[in-house]
Amino acid sequence: MKWLLWTVLSLGALWLLYVVVANLALRSTRFRQSLNQHPDKFFITWNSVVTWFPGIFHSRGVEFVGQGSHSTYYGRVDEAHFRVRFLPLLGGEIVTPHFAGSGVEFRFRQPPKTPDESPATNRFGPDIPHLDQLPHRTAPRSPSRPASRWRLRAEDVHLQQIRQVWINGTRFHGDGTLEAALELKFDGPLHVRARQLSFPSATLEQDGTRLATEVALSATGELGPLTFGVDDVPSEKLYDFITADTTLRANLHSLALLRRRVGHALHVEFGGDGLVEGTIRVRRGQLEPGSRTTLTSPALSVRLAGLLFQGNATLTDEVAPQETNPPTALLRVELKDLVVTDGTQVLGSAPGRVLELESATQDLAIARLFQDASLAFRLHPITLPDASVLNPWIPVHTGIRFQKGSLIAQAEMSAGTNAAGRGRLELSGQGLTALVHEQHCATDLLLQVPLALDPGAPGRVRVDGTSLLLTNVTVSGAARSSSDPWHAHLTVPSGELSFASSNQWAVEARIGISLRDTRPLVAVLTEQEAVPGWIRHLPTLRDLVGSASVHASPEISRLRDVRIDGANIEVRAELELEGNATRGIAYARYGLISAGFDLRAPKRSWRIFGARRWYDAALSSPLHPPEHPDSEPESSDPPAAAGVERPD
Repeated sequence: MKWLLWTVLSLGALWLLYVVVANLALRSTRFRQSLNQHPDKFFITWNSVVTWFPGIFHSRGVEFVGQGSHSTYYGRVDEAHFRVRFLPLLGGEIVTPHFAGSGVEFRFRQPPKTPDESPATNRFGPDIPHLDQLPHRTAPRSPSRPASRWRLRAEDVHLQQIRQVWINGTRFHGDGTLEAALELKFDGPLHVRARQLSFPSATLEQDGTRLATEVALSATGELGPLTFGVDDVPSEKLYDFITADTTLRANLHSLALLRRRVGHALHVEFGGDGLVEGTIRVRRGQLEPGSRTTLTSPALSVRLAGLLFQGNATLTDEVAPQETNPPTALLRVELKDLVVTDGTQVLGSAPGRVLELESATQDLAIARLFQDASLAFRLHPITLPDASVLNPWIPVHTGIRFQKGSLIAQAEMSAGTNAAGRGRLELSGQGLTALVHEQHCATDLLLQVPLALDPGAPGRVRVDGTSLLLTNVTVSGAARSSSDPWHAHLTVPSGELSFASSNQWAVEARIGISLRDTRPLVAVLTEQEAVPGWIRHLPTLRDLVGSASVHASPEISRLRDVRIDGANIEVRAELELEGNATRGIAYARYGLISAGFDLRAPKRSWRIFGARRWYDAALSSPLHPPEHPDSEPESSDPPAAAGVERPD
């Protein structure tokens, strides 16, 4: 029995020796220093590590920090139980066949740009604990310095209570679990193979804004191998080292992230919330065929061209292989039961599927945020019940205001990233009523606007080829023949609209004008005070055509090089309209009779003799009154001549 006693005593002594030596070693500064040979790149520390049996350890408060010229990272495990094989330690390798930890987090961010810059300069990035205690690293470690020989290989990792993963401005926090294998060279690459990552209910934040809650996520995949912080792996390339198959379900509280998905072809903003479900497959940072997400939203909003479209939305985003081309991600958005507003009032609404958006991209790198994405939208016909919605786009000084009637609106637009967007807008209405200088009018309207957008100039739209057709026009006091309806046609061979809102806009255009005759114009003029009575006796002039250069805004309109011609008629003018005032000069000829009109001074005047010579001379300063007495007009009173009468 003595041999048994000596055996027990020997084993006990060996166990005691192991406990004393091993725990002293784990607490020793030398052991820590051996793991932290290059603290400018990697540093690991812990509150306590104890072992009571050979190869079995229990740790508390393990933290590690890494930094480089492009990135810094931090990890923590509150408590862990693990087993270590002794023999590989002789070769500088820590091999743990089993590791169970809890209370886990990981943070990653770009480092300060200069040694004096605070780590908190990046407002939404995570703080990196202990970073201020490490030597600042401004460049990669010199190759002449010896690399750390220590490696870590964890064959079976079980993590509980994964509290957060925070990468730059993206923070994912909840209570997750991970089953994985890990390989890490303390001075080199990291490689993680995740057999199962699961978050039953987590929260996603982006730049301090809560994007999603109740995120149910399940994933398998791998990260790496990569070396954090070295020059060939800056933070923006981190996604290139991710491979994963993920299923998710979440309540989205912000749809602003859709702005990135559709690229920069058109300036579109999204709002609202919804439920998202899907499968996402990523290979080395690239979306793969089989990825598909769906979103349902009871009130998705799309802000486009100064208008807000809101409705019940269905969204699908799917990556499907192409037979001859690379895979393409196609996003489709459909809005039903649409309501359109300009930010202050409802402009119109329509049931059923009304607005469709579609975005395609072949650049499937998730780090580049779909920079080649194209975007197309189509607005199906929608009724705008009140034609007065046009009034903010009509300068007040024109004296034109729509009152009643409904419009039908439809539009479409498509654009790629590097090409101007192109599309069209169409408005039509019948029996619209309007006031023109307090005179009641009615008309049918058809407005067709080709649109061309430059991605580099948001808020500016080319409208070359615009056409406005007014038909069946009636004016109170004017005769109307159903067999000879009056019409006017305005075209814009070239023009540009720049706008910030319906109250902040400007137009620069060259316009063409075609008038059936002058009946409505004369009817409107005869209702105006201070208009000569002989205007009522003007003959009806037919088939007039003209052109002008126009600058228009809500505050002022300028008409340059106004030309209107017809059989035996010629009109020329340079005008400025602001408020209730009209300034400028005009010349008109009918047959052998001509007249010049001076509207520059408060006292308006006109002349017959030498009218064309006077007008040509006045063109040098058409909006300013003459400075010399000999430039004054012949008379401020209309003459009594054949075919005209003096004003009342």
